[in-house]
Amino acid sequence: MGYGFGAYKKTSITTASREEVLLMLYRGAIKEAKKAISALEKKDVLEKAKHIGKFQDIIIELSESLDYSVDERDNVTVAQDLGRLYDYICSIATQASFKMDPEPMKECLKLVQTLYDGWNEAIINLKKENLMIDDLKKKFLNRKPIKGAMIFDFFSPGIPYVIKNSGCEFVIYDMEHGGLTLDKFKELSLISKGIGLNPMIRIPEISYNYIARSLDLGANGIMIPMVNDQKEALKIVKYSKYPPLGRRGAGFGFAHNEYKKENPIDVMEDANKTLINIIQIENESGLENVEEIAKIDDVDCLWVGHFDLSNVLGVPGQFDSKLYLNAINRIVKAGTKYKKSLGIMVSTRQEMDFYFDLGFNVIAVGTEMNLLMDKISNLLKK
Repeated sequence: MGYGFGAYKKTSITTASREEVLLMLYRGAIKEAKKAISALEKKDVLEKAKHIGKFQDIIIELSESLDYSVDERDNVTVAQDLGRLYDYICSIATQASFKMDPEPMKECLKLVQTLYDGWNEAIINLKKENLMIDDLKKKFLNRKPIKGAMIFDFFSPGIPYVIKNSGCEFVIYDMEHGGLTLDKFKELSLISKGIGLNPMIRIPEISYNYIARSLDLGANGIMIPMVNDQKEALKIVKYSKYPPLGRRGAGFGFAHNEYKKENPIDVMEDANKTLINIIQIENESGLENVEEIAKIDDVDCLWVGHFDLSNVLGVPGQFDSKLYLNAINRIVKAGTKYKKSLGIMVSTRQEMDFYFDLGFNVIAVGTEMNLLMDKISNLLKK
């Protein structure tokens, strides 16, 4: 092994990520290319040979690090194209050396600089996305105010943009009441992630199939309705977490990690760390067992299904009734005691302020149908 990765392994850079090492290699190549150009212009044969040799060692190392074994056809094509480009760069560097001509070396510098700029931008964007996901989980854990939206019926590709541009941090796509399919959710989750919006999904029931597939299709969080007790909540954690925290099956290179070929151990650790489990408290059993549910470490949020809860309490839609407010207070106390986020859907600013004042920190606006109808009705009023 020449001046490339082997040289970097002798330094403190051994702790760097793969992405950081890639950028370091490019920076090293740029540095050696500039020194080679200077030596060529001065007709310094020894310095020219030294720096072109180091430059080519780095380019060869970059070429040998390419992975042609991945299944995704587009990724194979990219690797092949980069391999050919690296071969071309080495060949014109050799020309520069033989001819003592700085011009081919300047072309090498331009090509490597372009590659560096492209990779640097891509890595910056990737880090921003990872920070976005990690930051949301931290907000849930620290019970910080978080605002988002729930979408029940309007599953067009433009909806994530509307939600993001409205100032939301997350969106929950509903599969319990609406006609959302998993295939459509995959499309929406990828669009959402691409614009910095955290996609979540409410599935219709506690099911390994629904939970694992939704996560593989890109959900950063899962909302589960009608959770009755601690046993069911533990089952949700088991289905949603990779071992050793759970029993989620391993599948990599899918939508959940955006079809990238990554270290499976890193993927599983990141998923376990950033996943958001939202448990809905909306029936008698869930309310009766809310304290036991809140004790579970990997339950991140207690979410009130306000209309269903008022229904089972015998006061449908009466959100100012004593029975309903007592139930809300019990849920708030459980969430506060065990440091869980508290969430609810609202449709007005007044409702939002009301629940924030009660101690809720996660608010989703909805439904989109009612919000749209209210806006149109208000505009049409004389």
